[in-house]
Amino acid sequence: MDYVIVDVICVNMPVLTSEDKALIKVLRVEKGWTVDRMMCEFPARQWKRRTLYDLVRKKDQTGTTDRLTGSGQRHSVRTAANIRNIEDLICSQEGQPGTSKSPREISRETGISRSSVQRIAKRDLKLMFAAVRTERRRPLPVNLSVVPVWSFSSY
Repeated sequence: MDYVIVDVICVNMPVLTSEDKALIKVLRVEKGWTVDRMMCEFPARQWKRRTLYDLVRKKDQTGTTDRLTGSGQRHSVRTAANIRNIEDLICSQEGQPGTSKSPREISRETGISRSSVQRIAKRDLKLMFAAVRTERRRPLPVNLSVVPVWSFSSY
């Protein structure tokens, strides 16, 4: 039996460009085309059916194909107040060395996640946390000359 080696290539389908969106908008609004007709008329574009359905639904509901302003994830942790609060907790107080806190302690105290505390320290305060390493305690070596020798009496 002969085996044929076939290369498998994963190709990402093209994302809809602004020109594609404008074309779909014109075809939908002015000509009243459905998604199936658009796919039949433009097979070379390799549009995904679900993508077209979503875009047409968005156009019908909102009147535009653009993202709505204010949509997306909110970025509320890196505010000026939080940055000042974290800066106060990170830096040692004057006259009191060793009063700085670790990211985990700051996280517990402020309610801000540890990774966000580290991000604020690095990007906004230009600081880096250094891990405090303590020397590991090792057991003392056993001096064989000091070990008592047991003697067993014979019965």
